[in-house]
Parts: sequence; C-alpha cells; structure tokens
Amino acid sequence: KMKKYCTVIRVITHTQIKLLRKRQKKAHIHEIQLNGGTIPEKVDFARGLMEKTVPIKDVFSQDEMVDVIGVTKGHGVKGVVARWHVKKLPRKTHKGLRKVACIGAWHPSRVAYSVARVGQKGYHHRTEINKKIYRIGDGFHMKDGKLVCNNAMTEQDITENPSIPWEDSLITVWSSRTSSCSRALASEFASAFSTSASPSSHRPRGWLRNRSGLR
Repeated sequence: KMKKYCTVIRVITHTQIKLLRKRQKKAHIHEIQLNGGTIPEKVDFARGLMEKTVPIKDVFSQDEMVDVIGVTKGHGVKGVVARWHVKKLPRKTHKGLRKVACIGAWHPSRVAYSVARVGQKGYHHRTEINKKIYRIGDGFHMKDGKLVCNNAMTEQDITENPSIPWEDSLITVWSSRTSSCSRALASEFASAFSTSASPSSHRPRGWLRNRSGLR
C-alpha cells in the first residue's frame, strides 16, 4: 500500500544512548524523510535498514557543508545587565543600579519589544549554517578484540580535558540549505599533524602574514 498510495516516505530512527554510558537511558527519536528515487525504491531502501545501525559515514562525508541545529547553554532568568549588557547606572542610584533607567515614553502607553527587560537567558534554539566537516572519526569501535572509545587523529587522545561541555545535549546536523560559501571552505582539507599545545605558545611574531604581506 505504501508503494501504491504514499507520496512521502519517512523513517523513524533512534539513537544508541547506551553506548555513551551517560545517566540518560531514554533514546532520542527522529523522523527522517527519504529523498531521491521513486516511492518503491524508497520503501525498499527503508526496509533494508530495518533494525540496523546507520553509521555517520553513510550519511555525511568529509569536506561536506552542513547546518548544525541545537540549543545554547542555559543560564536561567537574568537581569538586563547580564542578559542585554546594558550599562549600569551610577553608584548612588535610588532603588538599585542594574536597571534600565527609562523603559519608554508616556505614549504609546506600552513597553516596546526593543527595550531590554528581565527574562530567560540561554537555552535558545539556534541554527548555524555552512559548517564544514573536516574529519569523521571512528568513534566507538572494536580493535584487537577491545572496545576503543578514541576519536582523536592518533592513538593518543589529543584532548587535554576529556570532559566536553554540553556533551549530553542533542545536536541535529543536516546538509547545508545554502550553496553559497567561500572558496576556502569549498576546498579539500588535509591535516598534516595534530598537537595538544596552545596555538599561540610557540608561534613567531607575524605568523599570520601571508604571501601578499597582509595580516
């Protein structure tokens, strides 16, 4: 019936949350639409993936431009100084100084949306466009009969601090919706070496100068 009557085919997928060994046990659920090909081909493709693991290498590739969707770091309810970075009032101000002195004229008799007010800071839905994939690691994989959790370029992990901020948050990645990007991002990337040293610790003066002499 799906091959005969349906016009759009979507698959319901879930993450393997147990591999991360986090406190959360409930998997994330996605509904992904299949594009390309005819309806019978989409149905056969979806049935072929039933109860199978879909690795990230089968979805994205190196040097591909993607959009990243997620939520920002939450900070709770904040005042106007922390939320909108308005200037504090003088020290002797009556009834507090971390305020907006005037929130509008008498008329129109309402507060405009552009006036800084107290409210939620962070935990907002954001989309960053045109992010380039430089490398796709193996992630959790078996090597010599042992489970390797290393995602670095070499055998030794180059990350000095193994804890990653907001590592429990879910991030959605899809192919870039905009085709316009710089020539540098469109070129292929080749990594020569990787180091855990500070990027500015042992670089000579003027290291950003290119062949044209500009910084």
